Amino acid sequence: AQTKALGARYMVIAWFPPEDRDTLTEWKEWIALFNKIGAMAKQEGIQFVYHNHEFEFIPIDGVRPYDLLLEQLDPGLVRMELDLYWLELAGVDPLPLFAKYPGRFPLLHVKDMSRQDSSMADVGAGRIDFATIFADRERSGTRHYFVEHDSTSDPFASLANSISYLRNLRF
Repeated sequence: AQTKALGARYMVIAWFPPEDRDTLTEWKEWIALFNKIGAMAKQEGIQFVYHNHEFEFIPIDGVRPYDLLLEQLDPGLVRMELDLYWLELAGVDPLPLFAKYPGRFPLLHVKDMSRQDSSMADVGAGRIDFATIFADRERSGTRHYFVEHDSTSDPFASLANSISYLRNLRF
């Protein structure tokens, strides 16, 4: 109800405790809960969304939890917010995800990774190929992009650099 009162169209789960996601059984319990929350949110006209980090791509008993999420979350109730930095850190290309699960990714966290190491960089100063990812926006279902840099010493300069790069990006 509070989310709706604020006028928000999306409600995002961005984190849950590491000790509660060690097994596939725990992941399946989270998935069941997320589907229930998604159904409640939908009744209020709000889209429930799951935000990734890199840990969803580390296999448990041979299964990547992110694959389990995409296979078992009801796409009519729960969509995905891809954080491109964490995807890069996990070594995962988003394009095959878009192809296999079209329309499931309405939100993108636009963050970049340094060319020298795995630290965050201003968007466009790193190694992520944003033009190719953005060009596939119809298939991905992306509607909103959020520029972010978790650990910059000058957030306003970082934001200005990132926005300048994105304004000039062609895809």
